[in-house]
Amino acid sequence: MKLRTVDKVTAFITRWQNEKPELLVLHHPLAGRQLPAGTVEINEPLEKALLREVAEETGLVDIEIITYLGSGDSFLTGNDHVILVTTKLFSSPSYDASSAGYILERGLPVRVTNKIGKFSAVLCDPLDPYEQSPTRQQNVSGYVRSSVLGKHIRRHLFQLKPTTWTPEKWQKQVDGHLMEFCWRSLDPQPILHPDHSDWLDSIYEMLITVDSLGESKIGYCE
Repeated sequence: MKLRTVDKVTAFITRWQNEKPELLVLHHPLAGRQLPAGTVEINEPLEKALLREVAEETGLVDIEIITYLGSGDSFLTGNDHVILVTTKLFSSPSYDASSAGYILERGLPVRVTNKIGKFSAVLCDPLDPYEQSPTRQQNVSGYVRSSVLGKHIRRHLFQLKPTTWTPEKWQKQVDGHLMEFCWRSLDPQPILHPDHSDWLDSIYEMLITVDSLGESKIGYCE
């Protein structure tokens, strides 16, 4: 059986500054220090999704994809699922039911609490599209069609660099949250949200590699 997969992208935006490699990180007010990341829409090319997410989150449009760093698969266990197709949250387990007032976006994590026929009762936080904070409580309940729930997530990691000057730090309003962006040295390795730290761990050596001319393979930013 073909796996029903939600693809996600993560951006490692890097530069070589003051003879040291640096990484662009964002601070989410609820979930801490993170990397720009997001969900690939159905039939959307990975590179297009990556550049879209970077522009939406950081505001950077003068940016270049350097290389594809690889991918990793995760399979949710127990009652944890992911939304495969953007859907409304129903107030009861019926196709005729009214909306519970929320739209659940593709890629959103949910927890199934019960199954009734072709519907599943779920708990989630549809107001926060970013990676969930360990202390964030899921506080919205309702019903979705069980067919829109999956367990397989494939995350694709990309390395990018800005092609024009960027400030040392800036802020941007994203989905109701004020995000703070800044450059952090990759030596030593910066501390991120646990999930994001795992992704950085997996490709860290590639990001800090420097060739014999002393120019980082992550690209040079004057």
